[in-house]
Amino acid sequence: AFAEAETERPTAEQLKRHFIASALPMVGFGFMDNTVMIQAGNAIDCTLGVSFGLSTLTAAAFGQVCSDSAGVLFGGTLEAMLRRAGLRPTAGLSLDQRKLPL
Repeated sequence: AFAEAETERPTAEQLKRHFIASALPMVGFGFMDNTVMIQAGNAIDCTLGVSFGLSTLTAAAFGQVCSDSAGVLFGGTLEAMLRRAGLRPTAGLSLDQRKLPL
């Protein structure tokens, strides 16, 4: 409680920058995740699904597995690309400011 009284509250600009820095990777990951899932699920449905008589839902589940694997493999790459493009602004929050309740 004493540290909270000493710590300056984050400014509106800092909170906005923190929101953007947190939200952009999530949106980018969502687009990537869904694109891989749809494309992989469709490819599996049109090939293995036809060959082995798999249901469309089973092909979609396999597409989700591919999508999850791609997310694990390329999540860091997406964040690095955003940072290089300047789309990952730093909020400039101190450690004590990060610990403050909103």
